[in-house]
Amino acid sequence: MWRIDQICFDEGIAYSPDIFYYLLLIKSDPAFVATEHGEVVGFVLSARDKKRTGQIVTIDVLPSHRKNGIGSELMKLAENSLSGLGIKTVKLQTAVNNEGAIAFYNRLGYSQQGLLKKYYGTNGDAFLFSKEL
Repeated sequence: MWRIDQICFDEGIAYSPDIFYYLLLIKSDPAFVATEHGEVVGFVLSARDKKRTGQIVTIDVLPSHRKNGIGSELMKLAENSLSGLGIKTVKLQTAVNNEGAIAFYNRLGYSQQGLLKKYYGTNGDAFLFSKEL
């Protein structure tokens, strides 16, 4: 899964191994994985806080498997699971230059809530999106 994250995101945005495994093993609640022929082709990590807000930590789908519904299905699974845990709002961030992700989140009903300056450090700003479940 970490290798997929490295493929899906540029250096400086992709997670380091330590942070990725912390998010996967400690922070993520819930996580869902998509497989094809026994190989992982995508996943979503989500989290929740005590204020009943959910977070899509990351969603990664191999480029060769995009545009066939895997990402949408992973997001639906994460949102339904978070909703079942009492979460009312889900938030996520994406790089301002990630046009594909922005269009994807808009299609799923997320709305842009603001700009996070230097969210990725020297690697750029991010848009904050949210959705009411």
